[in-house]
Amino acid sequence: MHKLFVLLFSIFYWVFGSLWILISVILIRLALAILPFSTTFNYVARPLLRVMIIIVTFGKLKIEYDSNFNPDIPSMYCFNHTNILDGLLSVCVIPKAYSGVMEAWQLKIPIYGYLMKWSGGIPVDASQHPRKIIRQLSEAAENRRKRGLSILVFPEAHRTRDGKVRSFEYGVFRMARDSGYPIVPVAVRGMFSIKRKGSYLFRPGPVQVRVGPQIPTNCSSSAELRELGQRVRRFMVEFVEIDGAT
Repeated sequence: MHKLFVLLFSIFYWVFGSLWILISVILIRLALAILPFSTTFNYVARPLLRVMIIIVTFGKLKIEYDSNFNPDIPSMYCFNHTNILDGLLSVCVIPKAYSGVMEAWQLKIPIYGYLMKWSGGIPVDASQHPRKIIRQLSEAAENRRKRGLSILVFPEAHRTRDGKVRSFEYGVFRMARDSGYPIVPVAVRGMFSIKRKGSYLFRPGPVQVRVGPQIPTNCSSSAELRELGQRVRRFMVEFVEIDGAT
């Protein structure tokens, strides 16, 4: 009976979700004709896109912010990467307008690509030399910071296959340092149970999120920058793998 429920819910979620995202894009485009970007993001896009997470969690989404977290400081939010819903979840977590970093090909995806372009998404062209990629990302990030936008990144670069936090790619931390962003670590658990890479099924359930405080990125050496990345990863592992296993 449970397998039948999961199958029926998944069919419903795919169909409803596709239609809802399309409706959201249309309403966002209409709103942009009369409202500035930040207002459209916070009062049109955010409530529309939150619906998808509310449905798949049955309203059981719990977000815990550190007492030293400042929602008014544009920051680079580092999430652990679980499934295709992570971007929608970030809308519920990040308090102000933001842009995401994604692979360049994702901007060509119908509807989703428009949302990424509209929000000032920063594309990564993996065919280029790593140093050039970091330089371009840092320049793009600095442009977003001057506009008062935060940035969403996934330091693992790829979705987990076993529910554990993968190793990090440290380019995002160099980007944060070079563009003047502090880092905010964000740990999410529950999403792996809902949707796993390679599966088309959605299993609704609760999701918990822990948001850390802003961490300065004024590192003077590569060693310090790597330690910063390891600190962020430990924050995720403690919540996702250790606390989540108890």
